[in-house]
Amino acid sequence: SGFLITGIISRGIGAGTFSFRKFYYRRAKRLLPAAYVVIAVTVLLAPWFLSELAIEDLKAQVIGALTFTANVVLWMQTGYFEAGGETKALLHFWSLAIEEQYYMVMPLLLFLLPRPFWLPVVAGIMLVLGAASPYFAWSNPDAAFFLPHTRAWELAVGSFGALLPARYLGTRALSLARVPAIAVLLSIPFFPTGLPHPGVDAMLVCLATLVIILGHDNSRWEKILPARGLAFVGDFSYSLYLVHWPIVVFTKAAWLEGAPPHALAIAVALSFVLAWLLFRFVEEPFRQGFNRYPARTVGTILAASLVIATAPTAISAATASSVDFTKMLRRNYGLDTVCADRAAGFTELPAECRSTDNPKILVWGDSFAMMWAKALADAMPDKGVLQATLPRCSPMFRSAISSVRASKDRRQESEDCLDFNNSVMDLIVRSTELETVVVSSPFAAPLSRGAYLLTRGADGKVDETRLNRDLSIEQMKTIAETIRASGKKLVFIAPPPRLKLDMAACQERLMRGLVTFTRYKNCAIPEASWRRTRKRTIDFLDDVANAGVPVLYPSDFLCTEGVCATAMDGTIIYRDHGHLSY
Repeated sequence: SGFLITGIISRGIGAGTFSFRKFYYRRAKRLLPAAYVVIAVTVLLAPWFLSELAIEDLKAQVIGALTFTANVVLWMQTGYFEAGGETKALLHFWSLAIEEQYYMVMPLLLFLLPRPFWLPVVAGIMLVLGAASPYFAWSNPDAAFFLPHTRAWELAVGSFGALLPARYLGTRALSLARVPAIAVLLSIPFFPTGLPHPGVDAMLVCLATLVIILGHDNSRWEKILPARGLAFVGDFSYSLYLVHWPIVVFTKAAWLEGAPPHALAIAVALSFVLAWLLFRFVEEPFRQGFNRYPARTVGTILAASLVIATAPTAISAATASSVDFTKMLRRNYGLDTVCADRAAGFTELPAECRSTDNPKILVWGDSFAMMWAKALADAMPDKGVLQATLPRCSPMFRSAISSVRASKDRRQESEDCLDFNNSVMDLIVRSTELETVVVSSPFAAPLSRGAYLLTRGADGKVDETRLNRDLSIEQMKTIAETIRASGKKLVFIAPPPRLKLDMAACQERLMRGLVTFTRYKNCAIPEASWRRTRKRTIDFLDDVANAGVPVLYPSDFLCTEGVCATAMDGTIIYRDHGHLSY
């Protein structure tokens, strides 16, 4: 994209024929009609495939796609409790937004700069932002993936190639370099470096692609390529890009345990067929025509934007269920959202995280502890609950868990978790009002491979110790001994039965009659399957219980006759694959 569009801009400016109005009008004709058709059809089909929460996200994605801010919208939809990318039907519009944001700047930059400055300035953008990209990806992976300042260098690589003097193009050195460049393109998808993205892998792919483009020399080697077939696919590649992702999302949404190979093969084939139809009957006619009345065309585009922007709300209202699944399956933060806010910090003791002025019960842990806080507060209003929870922070004795290859964000989270757990233990030990401490977590992190235990020494420095199963059990025993020594009762709550399958989505799809394929009858969890897939965690908690720590198993209440319920009396118990609903 950067190579092609920058070449068009630079040649137009050089010839004195470049017009901002004509440039953006041509791009609008080229991009918007096909995009609008895909957005509209996606919105129409969404109520038969997507959950209500996914449709709520889709409404914001539509606005983002129409305003070329989809990357920002999707970045705001990332987070611990947010749905994964496979549920976002317009996820792929993030890259179109990046492109348009880039082309709001690049034409103006080239127009204002004297021609001799074009190449060095673009090279500077490419080198500075490219060099900073691995740091951005390590320090803030979500922002690095979606935001323009971390992605512009990839387009700038193409712009740099477009601005190179002709004498550098098609040289023998570049021609020979295409072989290793192709090897890079073929190997990176299968043998990535494993470093944060976009970083080294993206650099290798972008540079390899540029070498292949610049090395074009009409050689005999090139002539054996299926050029006509490649060009044919290239002609409708934009339409293919538009249609493929919603089809993938709808396919994966329907098959809850993962779409089988034949379903994915059909989805790919359907993508090619629909892409060609979109190219033939929408993209190409609009690109070639509508030159006589640009004002009328722009007015039509704006009117279509307004209709599409309001369509998701209207369609979801028309197809709404009598059950408010958005409310039923809302994120379970416990007593209040601030109780899951890392920025707030537990040491501030937010008033919203107390159900009474003098709570007797402390709920401590991560998101799997959050889900018990409101239930306990409602069940024992006279006792009251104090919620001490932090997402992705396993309850450990004056320590926290980290990975040796954690990003800067994740490492900081681990150190925040360490300080958080220290503050919770301090509160438990010194409190004279608390009577009972409830500890809950999925207890998977203590058993993960490559995990390290972080502790803070007297000098304030963080020390690392390789974590193993025995050390994790000792941690749980020390927690129990310390809490009991302070005169308080202790209860560990094990995670509820769960599989990798999102049982909340399964139940909603069952109740709403959505297109669904699953082998789990009534969306219930076979107890044997749960015990087999979570054996390491169950065995670990059994050993903790054998060491004298009381462990309460939700499975004792949810599972009967080998089946674990995921809904009761029309209410879905789960809100995702493992967390319970309100």
